[in-house]
Amino acid sequence: MGRFLRIVNEVEAELRRRDRASSYFTLLRPNYVNDLMRINELHRGGVMLEIGGYPFYFSMCLRRLGVDLTTVDLAPHRAQQLIRDESLRVVTCDIEREPLPFEDHSVATVALCATFEHLRIDPFFSLEQMRRVLQPDGVLYLTTPNLYRLGNVLSFAMGRGLAFDPIREYSKLRTVGHMGHVREYTAGEMCRFLAAAGFGAVKVEKRATPSRHGKLVDAVHRLLPAIRSELVVTGRAPSASSRVFNQLPNGRGREAAHKIIAPITSRPNC
Repeated sequence: MGRFLRIVNEVEAELRRRDRASSYFTLLRPNYVNDLMRINELHRGGVMLEIGGYPFYFSMCLRRLGVDLTTVDLAPHRAQQLIRDESLRVVTCDIEREPLPFEDHSVATVALCATFEHLRIDPFFSLEQMRRVLQPDGVLYLTTPNLYRLGNVLSFAMGRGLAFDPIREYSKLRTVGHMGHVREYTAGEMCRFLAAAGFGAVKVEKRATPSRHGKLVDAVHRLLPAIRSELVVTGRAPSASSRVFNQLPNGRGREAAHKIIAPITSRPNC
């Protein structure tokens, strides 16, 4: 873990040096360390695609990991100076409306961290596109909040709805430039999403980084893993020899893809 912690510390120091210190970065530090460790274990060389880069803090971490990184973002102009300063390779794409601007089977790993919950138009199309550009047996690494996380359970029990305020989340379209949290998902729902989009070997883990609310919350997370705060989801694109790979229409003609995939992956093993 030492190497990954050093990377995160280095990025944090660089942000401070540029007078860009961020409470958001501080909040996500443990996630960044854990994500780097997991991605490093999964990635076996080749092109890595990061989907949803803004504010590009994790892009900075991945770049220092030494991977061949390209980041896709809805509106990269929001951090143009940081992108230039860090020499980040960033491509503009609305992933729910536009095909990813990459050739079929050209990417080894896709990282979709803390982004899926922001998709509000067609997340299924986005997943299909990620599967299309992945090489046979390529890896999708995805993190998203757990619908059954402790904060949601307590907020719902007290009659307040879920822990995120929909008014605040929708207002981010104007204040931040992208949608806030639209929907949080269960582990089973994420399994079904990936399976229906053509991914195999789908696995979901629940994780909780040390809580800012104290050791009691950490103890609850240890005892009750079902209400940990985040889902870590992995899936693999079909191998070149698989029947699904040979029949998939590469993200085009979704109706045909549904007919091919549904009988094979309707009950994902995760």
